[in-house]
Amino acid sequence: MDNDPTRLGRIAGVNQAIDFTRLSLSTKDLMPFDFLAFDKKEIASCLNWLLIDGTVSDYGGTIKEIKKENVVADIMPDLGLFEDAFNTEILPRYKNYKNTMLVFDASTLPEMQADMAILTSWLSTALLDGVLNRNDYREALNYPKIEGNEDFERYTTKMGIVPLEETFIIEPIVETPPDDEDAV
Repeated sequence: MDNDPTRLGRIAGVNQAIDFTRLSLSTKDLMPFDFLAFDKKEIASCLNWLLIDGTVSDYGGTIKEIKKENVVADIMPDLGLFEDAFNTEILPRYKNYKNTMLVFDASTLPEMQADMAILTSWLSTALLDGVLNRNDYREALNYPKIEGNEDFERYTTKMGIVPLEETFIIEPIVETPPDDEDAV
């Protein structure tokens, strides 16, 4: 390129394929990452959200809360329609599936699961205050109820397993007269 004839003498021929290894990425190779960020912005724009950074939006919550709202607002109604149609139109056509139904449990989705530490803390306080009984507590944690044990149906207070109705009973205090032997 600089018209120097001495460089032409250093050109040599090779009888084999020569490979080239690039050690860096060009700006064109980095474009998919820009496209990904652009796609995030476009999706947020379609949902009327403004992404402040990758995790929080001006919607008022974290990405997990936004996903939960989308499941409740968009996916659950569609699942309800599918569930109704499947249970009324498809299952009755098969004799082995009579008296059965398809039920979707959204609580198994990660976005819909409650924070168990907060839930158990709230339930424990409610149990100690006599608002819940032990079977209500178990049911809120998706444990099976214990049938046949009346202690699990009683509402108790902080004093232990004392039924709530018994905590309000005020027994009169009866003073016993001193024995004659002590009087001497």
